[in-house]
Amino acid sequence: MMNLLLDTQIFIWADQDKGKLSAAVQSAMEDRSNLLFISTASICEMQIKVQLGKLSIRKPLADLIEEYVSRDVLRVVPVYPEHTYALQQLPPLHRDPFDRLIVATALVEHSTILSVDEFVKQYAVPVIG
Repeated sequence: MMNLLLDTQIFIWADQDKGKLSAAVQSAMEDRSNLLFISTASICEMQIKVQLGKLSIRKPLADLIEEYVSRDVLRVVPVYPEHTYALQQLPPLHRDPFDRLIVATALVEHSTILSVDEFVKQYAVPVIG
């Protein structure tokens, strides 16, 4: 069993176009012994992109997240102060604050990140991409 933290792009692809997911990511997500999580940082990032017209989703974000949570497919992990404090441990490999917060969250929560982001893969955290 693994705790899997989806990065924002993986969540979007899982919802909109599963064909973009690698076989390893699909397998990890389909393994019912794994627990899937999304950070409120990703939810915030998606909301901002929707409002800026940079992301189109099939329903309002709150409804989309609730759809997955209510089906017990996905759990939301809040951003806790410990996640924010863990940012100081990260080398400056990635400039995206949302991705850095996702990495810090994975470190604190002992989770594996599902991500295709090459910068995320450079951190000392398990990644399946």
